[in-house]
Amino acid sequence: AHAVVDAILQNLSRALGGRKVLSPLRWAQLVSAGPAGVLGLKDRGTLRPGVDADITVVAPEGELAYKKSESRSKNSPFLGRTLRGRAEAAIVGGRFVMEGGRLV
Repeated sequence: AHAVVDAILQNLSRALGGRKVLSPLRWAQLVSAGPAGVLGLKDRGTLRPGVDADITVVAPEGELAYKKSESRSKNSPFLGRTLRGRAEAAIVGGRFVMEGGRLV
């Protein structure tokens, strides 16, 4: 999992001109526990017994060419870039919603 976070942070750093932006721990907090706390979702944003866990499995060696069609954003710094790390599977509410990199 640490390699995945490193790959994401490297992509973000590259998009921002090579500046180091976040530590892996801070990134994890910002994309999981932070939003759950803001929304008052006590059963989200963490992996512990008794809470719902929506999980994405990422292959750090995979690559994704980020295209406008994959985002609703009109100003993403990632448009047109090839990013390291690719989502291979996702579990939401206990059900697989992505397998082999494809939505099911």
